[in-house]
Amino acid sequence: GYMSPEQVRGETADARSDLFALGVVLYEMLIRRRAFAHGSAVETMSAILREEPPEIETVGERFSPALARLLQHCLEKRPDERFQSARDLAFDLKSLASGGSSTRAGGGAALVSAQSDRSARRRLLLAAGLVLAGALAGWLAAGLSRKPEASSTPVLRPTFRQLTKLPGGEGNPSIAPDGESFVFVKRDGGDADLFLQRIDGTKPIPLTTDCAQDDVDPAFSPDGRSIAYRSDCGGGGIFVMGATGEASRRVTELGYAPAWSPDAAELAVVTERTGAPTSRNSVSELWVVKVETGARRRVSELDAMAPTWSPDGRRIAFWGLRDETFQRDLWSVAADGSPGAKESALSLVDDPAIDWAPVYSHDGRWLYFASTRGGTFNLWRLALESATGKPQGAPEPVTAPSSWAGPFDLSADGRRIVFVDRNAQTEIVRAAVDPARLALASAPAPVFSGSFEIREQQLSFDGASVVFTNEDMPQHLHLVHSDGSGYRQLTTGVDRNRQGAWSPDGQWIAFQTNRGASSLAVIHPDGGGWQAIGVGRGFTNPRWSPDGKRLLSYNTSEGGSILDLATGFATPAKQDLPPIAPGVLFWPIAWSPDGSLVAGSAVRAGQIGEIHIWSTADRAYREMPWRRGEQIDYSVVFIDRDRLVFGSGTGLSVGDLRGGELEPLYTPPPGHLIVNLSGSSDGRSLTWIDRADESDIWLMTLDEKTEL
Repeated sequence: GYMSPEQVRGETADARSDLFALGVVLYEMLIRRRAFAHGSAVETMSAILREEPPEIETVGERFSPALARLLQHCLEKRPDERFQSARDLAFDLKSLASGGSSTRAGGGAALVSAQSDRSARRRLLLAAGLVLAGALAGWLAAGLSRKPEASSTPVLRPTFRQLTKLPGGEGNPSIAPDGESFVFVKRDGGDADLFLQRIDGTKPIPLTTDCAQDDVDPAFSPDGRSIAYRSDCGGGGIFVMGATGEASRRVTELGYAPAWSPDAAELAVVTERTGAPTSRNSVSELWVVKVETGARRRVSELDAMAPTWSPDGRRIAFWGLRDETFQRDLWSVAADGSPGAKESALSLVDDPAIDWAPVYSHDGRWLYFASTRGGTFNLWRLALESATGKPQGAPEPVTAPSSWAGPFDLSADGRRIVFVDRNAQTEIVRAAVDPARLALASAPAPVFSGSFEIREQQLSFDGASVVFTNEDMPQHLHLVHSDGSGYRQLTTGVDRNRQGAWSPDGQWIAFQTNRGASSLAVIHPDGGGWQAIGVGRGFTNPRWSPDGKRLLSYNTSEGGSILDLATGFATPAKQDLPPIAPGVLFWPIAWSPDGSLVAGSAVRAGQIGEIHIWSTADRAYREMPWRRGEQIDYSVVFIDRDRLVFGSGTGLSVGDLRGGELEPLYTPPPGHLIVNLSGSSDGRSLTWIDRADESDIWLMTLDEKTEL
């Protein structure tokens, strides 16, 4: 909450930014509360840009109008309207503290109130505040007037520039080794494609427009002549093409997120699609594939995402889940997959922060990564011992002007870093359904939109309220009535609480948490009555049965299960749902109105696949002849015993279990996606998250004296 507006916007900061921070400190001393504190980092940054500190108008009444004017002058949103130097501020502070006045142009009226009826307590508080503020101003003035001393330890001095300014979102950047161009992913119509752009250019060149399915995860080769990427075209797999899109060929049908070996002979890949680090579907494996022959070998049994190869070729670093704790941490393993690789894996970070998207520096001395350890998703680096790859010391911040920075990539010399500035605009909307006409009975109407990104939501059985979760850290449960009134936050603290699911009677909300020894818990809608559901770690996505006696859940390594709550929350009986086929797990998502059927998705190597129906009576699956199109988790809703609605990102469709083709129900406006569909028990109300992505690619440039 101490950043200036220009720092929040990623603009150049100078001494006037320090004066804004000093104004924030002075405000907190006087009012005894944070100036811009909100429930999340995103809300705090928004407040810095748009809001005045609460109760700032009372400073003049409680202390003196002159002090109020001085404080307001420090906290001006525009730098040119603030004090222009610490010396100017120090002059006014000294004048105020000594009882004099300032007649300097722009200083306003006399800086000392003539009122003599202030209480002694307020006089003492004012004096104490002014003495400390004066000392701070003096320190700033002295510090800013000194010439920087020579240092034997270079420091990071980054500058920033926005590279993409296109409508919609851009992501997954890979920078060419020479740092002069980059390739990125952008949704072009209904599918995602790769685009190439010069660092100093503004016009992206499409590389993969010859296929109507997604092309993602680009990675420049070490010599910059080729790009490896994941494509869903032609059955899917890892492809390699020339740097300008020519001569594309499939290397292997396996994998996502390819990373080149230093000699360009091999690619490290993982078996689960890379998405937001807060969402995972399965345990992902790490493999290495020969570029020429497609021959492959498994390297590690640990859960692995977003691999990166060390410059000497000996190790591969990645992020993954630590056992069943859902903790996102960093590891490295021997690249040759030698026996005992799991046992010899190096744990690089082990803490509650979400750590992901690692990238080695050009000399292997640093591992750069994205992390929430500073409160928001931003960039960090960890020193490594060159010979062993072991971590040396604590991670260091490499802060970008973003509330969510990452993923990212480094040029070969480490001087340029391209990163995603994530900016997703989300809103919960509600629409009525006419089951007879298979149409929406009303246009989608807004329920809630805040200054934070909404991760997921669920409508109550009676359609009266919505429970939802914020995407940024820490994740918490929130509640709002479906007419948009009555918003409140249900959980607080540092623990993660998400995936809220209503009980049929509206008395409980089940959810996933990292508090305590069990990953599922329940809470009353008033925020009280917390109880753990005694299933241990590793369970996610609870969904209550219509009779309120059972819960669906999912485990990334075991698949779906049904929890019988007849004996209470502390001791549920667990019934495991069998795999659909060898290596294919079932992710249960929704109950039919009578509780006899469960709709869910096939999960192969972490990827959401076809919709299946589980019969609780027959204990058998039935595959439906529909595919989801895009991967949108838990977005299936029964509107009656035989029909269900599912969201495929770009639209809502109705499927009949008795047969027939999908019937379109709703298509969102261009540039918008449907995320996380839910419905009332009578099937007549639907809610979902309307998501518009405006993420951009930015460039961080490090000066010549920066040590990497």
